[in-house]
Amino acid sequence: MMIHIPSAGKALQTIVLFVCLISGTRPVFSQQPSIPAGDLSAQLDQYMKACHTTGLFNGSVLISVEGKTLLAKGYGYSNITSGALNTAATKYPIYSITKSMTAVLVMQLIEKKLLTPDDRLSRFYPSLPAADSITIGHLLSHTSGIYPYNNDYSMPTQSEEEMIRFLSGRRPGFRSGSQWQYSNTGYYLLGFIIEKLTGLPYDKALDAGIFRPLKMKESGLDFRELKSANKATGYRLLYPGLGKEARLYPQEELRSSGGVWSTVGDLLKFHEGMQAYRIISEAGTRVAYSVNHNSYGYGWFIETVNGKQVVSHSGGAAGFRSLLVRMPESNTCIVLLANAENFDLPVIKEGIMQLLSGKSIPMPANEKVDADRLQAIAGTYQLEPDRWLYISRVQQRLVAQISGQQPVLLMAGSSGRFHVAGTDAYLEFTGEKAGVYDTVLLNRKGRRHVGIKTNAGWGIAGSALPGGWSGPDVPMLPVNGKHSSWTASNIQLQDGVIKFRFNNDWTINYGAAPGGKGLEENGADIQVIAGRYTITLDLEAGESPIFRMQKE
Repeated sequence: MMIHIPSAGKALQTIVLFVCLISGTRPVFSQQPSIPAGDLSAQLDQYMKACHTTGLFNGSVLISVEGKTLLAKGYGYSNITSGALNTAATKYPIYSITKSMTAVLVMQLIEKKLLTPDDRLSRFYPSLPAADSITIGHLLSHTSGIYPYNNDYSMPTQSEEEMIRFLSGRRPGFRSGSQWQYSNTGYYLLGFIIEKLTGLPYDKALDAGIFRPLKMKESGLDFRELKSANKATGYRLLYPGLGKEARLYPQEELRSSGGVWSTVGDLLKFHEGMQAYRIISEAGTRVAYSVNHNSYGYGWFIETVNGKQVVSHSGGAAGFRSLLVRMPESNTCIVLLANAENFDLPVIKEGIMQLLSGKSIPMPANEKVDADRLQAIAGTYQLEPDRWLYISRVQQRLVAQISGQQPVLLMAGSSGRFHVAGTDAYLEFTGEKAGVYDTVLLNRKGRRHVGIKTNAGWGIAGSALPGGWSGPDVPMLPVNGKHSSWTASNIQLQDGVIKFRFNNDWTINYGAAPGGKGLEENGADIQVIAGRYTITLDLEAGESPIFRMQKE
């Protein structure tokens, strides 16, 4: 199952964040009745149900305050195809929450006098550039300046030797300690250092240092190899009844930076172990919670809310999103694990925290909108010369995406406006003529941005074209006036590669799917041998778009 953009010929989308409009402060939803006061567990459940039914959340949640679990429950599907439902026992990759665990293992080594935060990287990797000036503390706090690998396949990750060989040829991006730059690389290196000092593989070190002491029996490493009836399926996008399954990273891409899988219950045990100083001491915990740069300590983001310390870490990669929030003073733990990439968990967390503080909040809600109106709105709107807003219809909902950013599900309000969950931003569509809207107004904090609907279509880009990657796309035309099939005839290509992209914009593009079968969004380059071709892009197949190249 997949999502379609009408004017884009059924282009697949990935829904995550409407970045340019997100305020990141507190949840703002459609003007609906607030969740009534009463039993806090019931309020939290009602809020999470509303988040799920409106398409804002699918996964598992656990909320505990002062040692009492108020909510531990799953919402929505663990697997759409089988109909399996999420529960409190469902297992998810937690991705970068792994960093908090890696930092704990490093702190254990420090407390055993096997390591210090001031130890130089040159102790372990003398061949790395600037290794004498980079410390363990710099790696823990993302202030090392070392090459920031973030799963873009630019660095070999198959082995420690290959990574070190790669890093040996790259100078740090800045002087260690002077800046903050989030980087998986430092946590890969910390994982290798843990192995050297414990004499154990990273997974065994995790088991000995954290999982066994805290009885975390539902956690482990390498989600792809996990065999369990409670294993969640990850989706690139997931709406009620609609989903596109994600292709997961191999464990070598994740390692000690993001390789752990777990459950909400086991992450509560991790919180409780930190809270009781069972895995690192109180003094070590204070060190880990000391801010270095960018509100980051040693494996934790640190902030103060209403005068109280809040420590947290999030995770997000192929198919999943995760968030662990701890408020040590009140012994509060919030765990959100979602099995799709299109959920903004910090927005949901803010709603939970408002309820925990005794405040009423608006319920997430979406008004039903006539299908003809949704169809009339859908299309491509030009905001600036090189900035576009794509509006797609997904069954009875709308999705918005700005060039170079990730899409977001819109909430229809009773006023006819469409709201962006978690912000005070909203969209209005005007200029309806002959069943088509031609103008969008983006409203945010009193400012208004105007977009005009344009005709947009598919084109071909690549090194095989005369102008190369930097040249204009070769335009394609709809076959028989339909937007489900596009073609370009009599094109001269040279040896090289091509990809298909919409509206001369990389925001929406197709490349080769794995195994050479069909196409996928952001897929691989398509190899081309020099010649003259007629090329057809067929989007009729829905989940599996294909292309044909006929040599003239």
